[in-house]
Amino acid sequence: METETNESMLPKAKRETKQAWMKEEILELMKERKKYKGTEKYKELDRQVRKECIEAKEDWLNYNCYLIEELSKDNNPRQMYKEIKTFTSKKKKLGGNIKNEKGEILMEIEQIIKRWSEYVEQLFDDHRGENPIQSFLQGPCILASEVAEALKHMKSGKACGIDGINTEMLRALGDFGIEVLTNLCHCMYSTAYIPENLKTSVFILLPKKPKAKDCSDYRTISLMCHILKLLLSIIMRRMSQKIEREISDRQTGFRKNSILERLYSA
Repeated sequence: METETNESMLPKAKRETKQAWMKEEILELMKERKKYKGTEKYKELDRQVRKECIEAKEDWLNYNCYLIEELSKDNNPRQMYKEIKTFTSKKKKLGGNIKNEKGEILMEIEQIIKRWSEYVEQLFDDHRGENPIQSFLQGPCILASEVAEALKHMKSGKACGIDGINTEMLRALGDFGIEVLTNLCHCMYSTAYIPENLKTSVFILLPKKPKAKDCSDYRTISLMCHILKLLLSIIMRRMSQKIEREISDRQTGFRKNSILERLYSA
């Protein structure tokens, strides 16, 4: 429901086809130049267009450099690197062909998918086995305050999972969303059952080097559903609070702010 509302109400971003530094005045000059093709007037307008392009591009670069410097001063690395990519990154066409275990190049899409499936299974294979659960111990109910606190500390700007719902959309639901998420998280927590669509992750492959052919030459990024991230964040916060009470005060190397407290008290 939320995904459908998002698609119907939020406008889709338009893809720019021209140079980012291009101005309407230059485009008008280019149209005017076409009228005088093969004449001295054309050469004059052509020189003017080239001059305007150089100045416009230089102004655009200077503005972006200034913007990046300001973002760096404001300690906003995410937006800073995003701005850097707008005029430094070039789209590269990546080949989808990879090698199998024998070193043979796979061309068919079915073979490539099968190879990636085998590689990911091997990558996350765990031979330790699972300890049998002796008894089902149910913890306290998940509170709305826990959901609100976890949602507040979740990072923004992260890619969606298979459900297409991100953290910003969950926050936009306000108090109604907190109530629904609390009921959903408590239902999963108390029954120890997570729906399959929430457990399903999407793997994104990022090449570590140019012309990557082996599966190991790619970095696998898992895109999880943000609702599941929210539940895991609540559980992790509970575990951290419980462990914190059990750890001795002398353990300072891996506890938050503990080293500074020791230094000030010494």
